[in-house]
Amino acid sequence: MELYVGGDDYSHLFHLSGIVVEKDINTLLVELNDTDGSILLFNEKEISLDCTKCKMDLMEASEGDIIKFYFFKYNIEDGKVKVESIRNIAKRGAASKFAGYSSMMCISR
Repeated sequence: MELYVGGDDYSHLFHLSGIVVEKDINTLLVELNDTDGSILLFNEKEISLDCTKCKMDLMEASEGDIIKFYFFKYNIEDGKVKVESIRNIAKRGAASKFAGYSSMMCISR
């Protein structure tokens, strides 16, 4: 799977999707979407998202929501990711788990 075109891993904004398992003050615990290509970046099924840069986005997320989160590869450390932004794809119960939301993309910086 090609994750980006040109440049290198550290100059692109990646995104993945997952289900919010737990929400804390500045963090989300997310179960990753297996069909996203997340295995290429993470060994874990669940990862912790550090949302200190996107607190307004964090306020919109709830447990059970399907979200898409954006990050730089250099912000991955020991199963925790500092994210740039979060986008709600579906609110809890609004869609079947990960239906139609598989893809891993990156955006050049």
